[in-house]
Amino acid sequence: MNRYQSMMEQVPIPAGQAERLRAAVLAAEPEGRGRIYRPRSFGKKVLLAALVAAALTATVGAAVAGIDWSWIFTEQFGEDAAATDMAAELFQEVGVTSVCDDVTLTVRETVGDDHTIYMILDYELPDTVDREELVKRWREVDTLNTWGIDYVPTDAVTWEDIRGQTFPEAQKSVKRSVEMGRRWTGASFGGGCRGYDPETNTLTWLMRVTPSLPASLTERPLTVMLDALVLGGEPLTDHPAIVTFQPVNNARTVSGACEDGETGVSFQVVLSPLALLVNARGERYEEFGNGAIYEVLTLVYTDGSAVPVVELASNGGAGHGGDMDGVPRSSTTMRFDELLDITDVRAVRIDGVEIPLS
Repeated sequence: MNRYQSMMEQVPIPAGQAERLRAAVLAAEPEGRGRIYRPRSFGKKVLLAALVAAALTATVGAAVAGIDWSWIFTEQFGEDAAATDMAAELFQEVGVTSVCDDVTLTVRETVGDDHTIYMILDYELPDTVDREELVKRWREVDTLNTWGIDYVPTDAVTWEDIRGQTFPEAQKSVKRSVEMGRRWTGASFGGGCRGYDPETNTLTWLMRVTPSLPASLTERPLTVMLDALVLGGEPLTDHPAIVTFQPVNNARTVSGACEDGETGVSFQVVLSPLALLVNARGERYEEFGNGAIYEVLTLVYTDGSAVPVVELASNGGAGHGGDMDGVPRSSTTMRFDELLDITDVRAVRIDGVEIPLS
């Protein structure tokens, strides 16, 4: 059976199919490792993309009802993710822009919950950047990064407040604006650049942040700050940039807590469709802080089955230290490779200790 026949028998269309067709029309991927694409619509290409989408709908039937999010999220969470019931609660169309002298940051879309958020960030470069040279270097080196990045739960600092400061100075300015009781004790984050559009001189990033428990991402505005960008060791910009928005992602999470009477370690866990977060407090923190906890995490389902978390998730980060009383503690984040349906998960098992979820 060929691909067309197979698709015709799978009505409605698999989620993400229309988005991929639009992307194919709107952009051509050049040879080389760096991906060059256009995230915005342009003239006749937009019309052609619309005609393709209309023809597809007319031929196969109505598309899957779901969230119309970026292809970047489809690549991250899977082709069917946008059509799930979870998607509506996870997704936020933001569209907040901050002009920082010769660069512009825009938080375009997010997928998240109260404790984990993925965001698509557009970074418009200065007009002084040679676009043709940038495309050439992008294809040759494909190593774009930033000298620094930070996330802070505040809206008290703007670009005007940090203009002329270095990134470390700006970090201190932003963090001082957060009241003591609302400061994060740590965070796991990652991401990278997903492409460059020479027509708009814009780099597009996918970024992720998960602060340590019990921090909440939706209680306060979130400020994202990036240092200068570097491509293949050569700077593209020479100053930090900042943008602030209010996350409103309201995806359901479940949580639980218990203490292991045998070892004296207490656990706090939060499970969402995006990640599993674990705090451990007690004398075994060194073992857990060094990553041993990854191998002893298990999800327990209502039907009695159990699945090791390492089969579903990637290491999202870990840390350890001591609390105010000097008791050792560790924090761990495991991010799921695809959206997880948490409705049938009843507990998290950690090295034989079962923590009920509610």
